[in-house]
Amino acid sequence: MAESHPVRSALLSRLGSLYSFILAATFVPFLLFFMLAAKRQVWHATMQLFPTTKRTDVKQTLTDISLVLRSYVVGTALVGLILVVASWMFFLVMGLEFPFLTALLSGMFNLIPYLGVVLSWLPPLLIGLKQFHTVGPFFGIFTVLTVLHLVAANLLVPALVGWRVRLNALALTLSLLFWGWLWGGMGLILAIPITAVIKVICDHVESMQPVGRWLSG
Repeated sequence: MAESHPVRSALLSRLGSLYSFILAATFVPFLLFFMLAAKRQVWHATMQLFPTTKRTDVKQTLTDISLVLRSYVVGTALVGLILVVASWMFFLVMGLEFPFLTALLSGMFNLIPYLGVVLSWLPPLLIGLKQFHTVGPFFGIFTVLTVLHLVAANLLVPALVGWRVRLNALALTLSLLFWGWLWGGMGLILAIPITAVIKVICDHVESMQPVGRWLSG
């Protein structure tokens, strides 16, 4: 019987625990599509939920929510671009095959809080298993991608995403912990936009404005 490759064995053991997370994440594009397709109807139906005297305030709140979510997308895209370029340069230097496509997948996975660092290892590991036969390149992949994940989570996201959605670093961290605990992997993906929307609502409800100020970046 052929001897099992230690890196391959470790990789396969991880895939089972990540399957449910990846499956849940695939529903996000479909959710966004249907939300955008029904935007006009949803807007009108939402306004009908409130009395006429409150609709001006509700309209302003919804407009601010839309701006915050667009800012979140732009900030996240900037962080993703930085991660992809940094990963691409690293894969080029180490001589990994298909460096750009691998970096594209790895960088996008690395955007995911906490779990992203493990997911980002998968594309280069799958290619590296056929190309490398020593531990050194795999250790380099683990180390560099982990460092990139830590830099993104602790520096880039607060600076480029938290600032745009007007959330402070503590609020970002607590939101990731809470929503991740509540909904698992999907909660980690949605934590920042959900918390940003909550902050906008707090800013427009007088009794909740102190909470909004506490969340402000």
